[in-house]
Amino acid sequence: MNNTEHQERVAAVLPKFAPLARPMYKIKSEPRAETPDCPSEDLKVSKFGGIPFMPRADWPKCAHCSQPLELLVQLDLSKIPRKTLPEDMPETGLLQLFFCPNTDAECVCDMDEDKWTVGRYISAEELTREPVFREMPESEVDHIPCHAITGFEETTEYPMPEECEEHLDELEEEVTPDEIMLVCDCAASESDKLGGWPCWLDEIIYPECPVCGSEMPHLMTVGSEEGLEWAFSDGGCGRIFVCPHHLEATTLSFDS
Repeated sequence: MNNTEHQERVAAVLPKFAPLARPMYKIKSEPRAETPDCPSEDLKVSKFGGIPFMPRADWPKCAHCSQPLELLVQLDLSKIPRKTLPEDMPETGLLQLFFCPNTDAECVCDMDEDKWTVGRYISAEELTREPVFREMPESEVDHIPCHAITGFEETTEYPMPEECEEHLDELEEEVTPDEIMLVCDCAASESDKLGGWPCWLDEIIYPECPVCGSEMPHLMTVGSEEGLEWAFSDGGCGRIFVCPHHLEATTLSFDS
């Protein structure tokens, strides 16, 4: 079967999986220099890495190695596609996720997902304040440079086969195992994206919010060495989950 015939087969079966189709936005980003004297507004943009907008005096630290955490991603909720966000998410403010990139053997924070990331929500009121920090604190770990998020490209995404099988009761027509495999061509991407379906290489596990106990939906995926100049285990991706009612419980998982 040539590529054209394969694509025609994929296109023919996709209507059967329409109930599982989700909007996904590929994230475009570019390197951006940040300096201590840059305007406060420049620190508030959506970005991977770099200097977060910090109106609070407490910079989060790793619970294991005590090094200052690095900004993984910062999202300006007023400027990202609403279609991908869970219901009840605020429409303003910044959502930030910090993590420990320390690969020293003595720091095992990545084995303890509850302690190697810290989520923060900066409210619209806090955005009117001046930042407490205008540069990264001293650290034994190399700082992750800023890649500003410059745009989004909308497309449609379907779940990976294993997760698709968990949602077959939502389909209006019966599908075969071969048809499920065909949808792989349009299944969850490992690249930087908002929305869509998470990419799983191991067991499918949606974390629970530690505050309310509800299952946390997938917010975005961060690829290795893309917008974030850092690689997850085996060059895979990180999955970010959020509780719309408790944004500071935002967390990250990846396949080790």
